[in-house]
Amino acid sequence: MSSTPLPRQVDIRKLIAADTIISAQEPLRNFARLLDMLEARDGDVEVNLHFYRREQGGKFIDGEVRAIVAVLCQRCMKPMPLAIDSTFSVGVVWTDEQAIRLPKDLEPYIVGDELQDVRDLIEDELILCVPYSSYHEQLDCADNYVQPELPDTPVESKPNPFQVLEQLKSGK
Repeated sequence: MSSTPLPRQVDIRKLIAADTIISAQEPLRNFARLLDMLEARDGDVEVNLHFYRREQGGKFIDGEVRAIVAVLCQRCMKPMPLAIDSTFSVGVVWTDEQAIRLPKDLEPYIVGDELQDVRDLIEDELILCVPYSSYHEQLDCADNYVQPELPDTPVESKPNPFQVLEQLKSGK
């Protein structure tokens, strides 16, 4: 993988017309929304994007993203590595009406007429790949996580509130 950064502003139409493939490596620190979810700013994101048109019509972007990010383990509250390796496909459209006509299994990427920063598309995919809560394997957390101990004193038994109903049912 080259260390070429993602281009900042691209003309999606020209890239699709030229059947373009972009391979790049972008520092994690360039994805501000993603950084809010992470414990560290170190690392890079490897990106492969293919801009193309199908013979039967339609314009598409197929992408691959790979990164190792640090998220917070919810068990031990320490940073843990999370490997992201995702592929995606989007249908490129210029209006909401075109987006509605896309197949249901294809996400729309509405680009309009202006130049686009494809980092936004990549960042959206990365955010979708980060789980809401993350955990080390139990053994990996063993040094940092202490299982709460149960009290030694027996729990007092409380009277059953349905005991009266049982007595009525049995006719006592």
